[in-house]
Amino acid sequence: MVKRVSCVFAALLLTPVCALGGESRAFEEYNRAVAAAREGNARKALTGYMAALSDARFASEHPEAYYWAGQAAVLCRDARAAPLLEKALELCGDVEVRRRARYWLAEARVAGGDYSGALAALDGGETAAIYWNRTLLLRLRIMSEIGGTRQVADAVNLVLQVKDGDDGLARLLPAAAERIRSTGGWEDVRAFLVNVVKKAGPESRRTAAYIGAAEAVRAGKDDAVLEFLAAANDKSAAAALAGAVASMKKGDYDTAETAAAPLLNMENAKPAAVETARRVLVELHLRKSRPDAALAVLKESNEPPWRNEALIRVLRLAAGMEDWKSIIKAGGIEWLGELSPGEAAEMLYLSGWAYMKTGMSSEGARFFLRFAEHGSGRPEAPEALFLAAACFRDAGREDAAVAAMKLLTALYPDSVYAKASEGGEPAAIDVNDLAGDKSGVFGNEE
Repeated sequence: MVKRVSCVFAALLLTPVCALGGESRAFEEYNRAVAAAREGNARKALTGYMAALSDARFASEHPEAYYWAGQAAVLCRDARAAPLLEKALELCGDVEVRRRARYWLAEARVAGGDYSGALAALDGGETAAIYWNRTLLLRLRIMSEIGGTRQVADAVNLVLQVKDGDDGLARLLPAAAERIRSTGGWEDVRAFLVNVVKKAGPESRRTAAYIGAAEAVRAGKDDAVLEFLAAANDKSAAAALAGAVASMKKGDYDTAETAAAPLLNMENAKPAAVETARRVLVELHLRKSRPDAALAVLKESNEPPWRNEALIRVLRLAAGMEDWKSIIKAGGIEWLGELSPGEAAEMLYLSGWAYMKTGMSSEGARFFLRFAEHGSGRPEAPEALFLAAACFRDAGREDAAVAAMKLLTALYPDSVYAKASEGGEPAAIDVNDLAGDKSGVFGNEE
């Protein structure tokens, strides 16, 4: 059975005004493709267009077919999309087709992760009027990936200035806000979201308000949380969250949890409201020194930048409390691919200590060695190799312990740990002498 594109994509699959006259096989393939496109079957349409274009004479006489094939390829997520649309821009003399091709070429490049190339396509000339709103939203998506604070804000303002231009804006706001926060800071993201709340349509306004509340939680700005929640105009979820934050400000964490926790499973709750509730709950668990509870909540988050940042806060709290079991429960390695280099190094280091302190020496050694790999050049790297050797020795793996010490003396010959070892024997330093509060070893790195 041939899969068809979704209704949304089918609506985008514009087709030639009419089939082409002609008796060659190429014309037959082209006309079958047109019929498939009208049915919303992008894959079948693409197959037909490509078959027609394989006829050199047909391709030369009807270069607009490259555009129709390229458009279908975008909808099918086919890698041939960009080359086909580039060919259409090169060969087709029809101005309107070229304007449409420019938009779809940008879509194709975004799908391939080439955001600079997509921006170049949009900046290369005018796009078709029928794609005006979609072009603005696409530009915003691109800016949310590669732009700076001002560029993202300007892209949103363009969308807001167009009638009905905020259609589709709500789903792009999380990425836009994250980009502004990472390139600017709390005040920048606050100003940006306040502007959206003032000017956007109801859906985008509510989404912006919840994102603003979530960002305020992240920044520790309880008053701003309440301001954004008031702007959400959502009597059920927003009111419950406002009550939770007000209780948290007073130090009444149990009442705050009672108010916020039900939102995680509230039927028909906005995703942004649920994410805000999740951040509020993690924050109150951290303030109440409950790393295991905070970890359970943040693991369900769909916002990696905040989730990863919160994970490191949880690990630091647990290390400061010597709650090694919570660090182990965090599942170290499964997060590795999502964390920044600094976050990954800290997670590996603290996990190594957790496994070592709970008697799982082989696992501890594994984490310390991974840290030495990720954190090479860091001041803790020699210590990590020393601890890996100690863990291996404790696990009865003498050869591995000696190998770790040799690596230590080779990489960091001037370190106190290397100088304390003779012939692979870490005799001058006791592991227990290194114990203590590890929660602040890495400071507040991003």
